Amino acid sequence: MEHIDRNIELDFNAGQAVQQTTIKLNTDNRGSVRFNIRVLDGEAEINYTSFPTVGIVIHKPDGNNVTEDSNLNPDKLKVTATGITYILHDEAFTSPGNLTMQVDLYTQGTTETIEDGAKKFSTLFFSFRIVASALRTMALSVASGTYLGQLEKLIADGQDKADAIGDILADMEAGAFVSQSDFNSRTSAVDASLNSITNQLNGAALTSLGYTNWNSGNLVVESGLWTPVIYGATTEGTHSYSRQEGFYVRIGSLVHANCFVTLTKDTSMTGAVRLKGFPFAFRAYTAVTFGYVSNMGNNMAVHGYGQGGANFVVLQTYPSLAGGRTDLDSGDIGNAAFMMSATYFKG
Repeated sequence: MEHIDRNIELDFNAGQAVQQTTIKLNTDNRGSVRFNIRVLDGEAEINYTSFPTVGIVIHKPDGNNVTEDSNLNPDKLKVTATGITYILHDEAFTSPGNLTMQVDLYTQGTTETIEDGAKKFSTLFFSFRIVASALRTMALSVASGTYLGQLEKLIADGQDKADAIGDILADMEAGAFVSQSDFNSRTSAVDASLNSITNQLNGAALTSLGYTNWNSGNLVVESGLWTPVIYGATTEGTHSYSRQEGFYVRIGSLVHANCFVTLTKDTSMTGAVRLKGFPFAFRAYTAVTFGYVSNMGNNMAVHGYGQGGANFVVLQTYPSLAGGRTDLDSGDIGNAAFMMSATYFKG
């Protein structure tokens, strides 16, 4: 069976929770991952022969165990004089997510029965991420074998690009503001190669089971800036902005946009409060999230939604804990600040 090697160095637990060693694995590695593990006690590597039994535990973020193994099963976990080898088969990570791994070393006995006087030593946890493959989940076919080598390169480079964008979207959904320069720096390493391969394909379509999965016209990947503007539905008003930042990522028809706004209110604004300037119109009614608000709606929860064919968002709030949700009125905001995030399909 094919193994994908990952080399890991772990320290004995010295009070920290997670060692900042992060790797990414795909859900379709078509084989297994072999972790080649070295354990350090300070700067010196340990004497592995001092530990007749070694166990490995993999946890989910909620603390529940995914799997436990020991060198009682040498086909998966093996200890030699030079280190620890652990094989994780692909069926163990069929779903994407974040996991942590820890190595336990026992001076006597087994992981099931600890003999009197036995000591257990544990390493720091290290984290790794399982990511879903973006371009390998379907069998691909092309009309001509001329493109086969180029497609293999496209799949490899495109997966790197998808992984990078996946990391950015995860940060955005967690509430982090991602700037245009941050996006460029995190994705530029594969852009040139990916664009070159895409251009060489020259419009060739990849199909599976009669459906077009990709062609150079409908798999649009782009990013850019947009200008968020707060206005009143009756009288728009002209505010002064000290911060008016918007950024978006588009993959095909899926758009993720966020913004950070700080404004000095124009008191001539009247009517229900709207937010406009989105890079693409909404295809259908879609809820958006305000992760931070200041001086808006008595600082109660602020919500919003976009509607089909429009490139603005209607802001709503709860006027009191007991009241129902209403449109946010111009009189309910002052010199305000907010962060907003929206994921939607373009119209």
